[in-house]
Amino acid sequence: MSIETAQLVLYSITTAGVVLWLSALLFFMWATKADKQPVADRFDFSEAERQPGVSGSVEIEGRPEELAARAVSVLVKETAAPITPLKILDKTDDRISFEGVSRPSTRGGMGQCVRRGELRFRPVGHDRTQVEFDVELAGGKVLLVLGVIFVILGLIGLAVLFWVLRTCVVPSEKPSVRGQVFQMFQACQLLWEPFLFGGLYRFRYRVVRLAFDALIHNLPYHDD
Repeated sequence: MSIETAQLVLYSITTAGVVLWLSALLFFMWATKADKQPVADRFDFSEAERQPGVSGSVEIEGRPEELAARAVSVLVKETAAPITPLKILDKTDDRISFEGVSRPSTRGGMGQCVRRGELRFRPVGHDRTQVEFDVELAGGKVLLVLGVIFVILGLIGLAVLFWVLRTCVVPSEKPSVRGQVFQMFQACQLLWEPFLFGGLYRFRYRVVRLAFDALIHNLPYHDD
């Protein structure tokens, strides 16, 4: 391999690596920016304690007091829904407040991802109720920290490996040594982790939203 070819290979792989790193950075920023509105405005917590969460609204059949009773019955049964276990804090005919239970669970309940939340039941017509949910999530900081660390490490890895190969390998008089420019691919090992941690962070929000949406839609079909 000539010096010119080694240079071309090195710059081509590095350019692809930079594009991949930028893609990982943009994906991580997008994924961790999901569901950005703090839902804690309805809770008695200080600004520093507020966390982002998910919210939604579903219109279903039934009266508020009946649906609220059914919702409590579901939420207190650990095997009844993927969002349990949850601890009920307060219950009225038109509102339920709860918080998550942080403890080991062999069932993998999403209740460990929930910090606190509310279900509100509002009549909107004859035997129809609008059910709103606001849920603040717990945890996720480890995923954020790991994602940021690997974003930084990925850029450092690209820069350092490029400098080493450009300085020590490309100018070598031995063609076999110049062939080591393909080692630039090794930097890609630090570029996939931001996709992983960003995806896991966003997945928590999606799963909790879908779980509460399904729970509310199913309330008219639960026994009293």
